[in-house]
Amino acid sequence: MHNSLVPATHLSVAEDVTLHPDRAVTLLNPLSSELDTMRQSLLMQGLETLARNRNHQRPDLALFEFGKVYRQDGDGGHEEEERLALLVTGRTRPESWQGEGTDGLSFLKGAVDALLTRCGLLGAKRESLAGGGLFREGLSLSAKGGFSARVGQVHPAVARAFDVEEDVFFADLPMTGLLRGVSRTRITSADLPRFPWVRRDLSLVVPAGVTYAQMESVVRQTGGKLLKEVNLFDVYRDESAGTISYALSLTLQDADKTLNEKAIDKTVHRVREQLSQQLGVTLR
Repeated sequence: MHNSLVPATHLSVAEDVTLHPDRAVTLLNPLSSELDTMRQSLLMQGLETLARNRNHQRPDLALFEFGKVYRQDGDGGHEEEERLALLVTGRTRPESWQGEGTDGLSFLKGAVDALLTRCGLLGAKRESLAGGGLFREGLSLSAKGGFSARVGQVHPAVARAFDVEEDVFFADLPMTGLLRGVSRTRITSADLPRFPWVRRDLSLVVPAGVTYAQMESVVRQTGGKLLKEVNLFDVYRDESAGTISYALSLTLQDADKTLNEKAIDKTVHRVREQLSQQLGVTLR
């Protein structure tokens, strides 16, 4: 967590809706003339952290910080707000022959979506950010209760002002809005299962035009309470016959007792029967 004191120049690095030099909260007797102003955004100190890490050969970073921002309230006092900052730069997964993973913006959006889902805010309204200010591009998010956030690429001119030449992606979220969403979200829990799960595999010949999504829907509808997971783990195309085969795994489990073969076979038979009746799918 950074110190809340920053140079006054941090407030004028760009013209942005979050930066108000005329409403700066300054110390009357600062210990340093370079640290005499209370911050209005978590981004600038985050960029300083990125630059410091890159100078020590740590180019791939995904960081977060909780912290307060401050500004004058216009009535002789000041207001403060708790924010959450997320920053991403460099590769989003370790170097591999499989590639570099998702781009930084997609990675950050995924993290934000996961957070909004947990806070009951996934339905937040999304609009494109106009270029300029702290962001080059991105999204603005808004929801009931005054929730407002921004996600996107930091404007290169802003990043360069802190000696960061690489692309940086930043999310700025209000803690009050996130916590309010959590308070409205119902959380359920259950005991860990005491009895083992069982896997059964099906190798199926699929008619032309039938999708895996259709098959999964039928399996989930007919698998009953014993079906916990369904997964497509192999696809085989027979070009000469013009057919396609899918290999599905079904994970079955009973929370109250160990499954016997009769219950397993009954569930698997019902799934096979409905796949055949509804979609024309047959065993390979």
